[in-house]
Amino acid sequence: MPTIRESFEIAGYDRDFDLVSPVQPGTPTSSKKTNLLDWRQITIDEQNRSIFLPTRMALDLGGVAKGWAAHQAMQRLGEIGPALMDAGGI
Repeated sequence: MPTIRESFEIAGYDRDFDLVSPVQPGTPTSSKKTNLLDWRQITIDEQNRSIFLPTRMALDLGGVAKGWAAHQAMQRLGEIGPALMDAGGI
């Protein structure tokens, strides 16, 4: 879901893993208080081809874009013949 960026930042995904403090299983990863925003609060203006996000909401389309690109690549490769593709990270 592209509106979970705030949760990822709280968990430490906004910095290098070497900078994230290790935690014990079952221990909260952050004491930061947050009211996570709901994607249903996004307003779409189809006439002007615009979207409006609530204050503090940020979109992270990385996973969505990566999934779409992988799907497009497999469709095109499939026209040629059997193919395998790895869309994972490093």
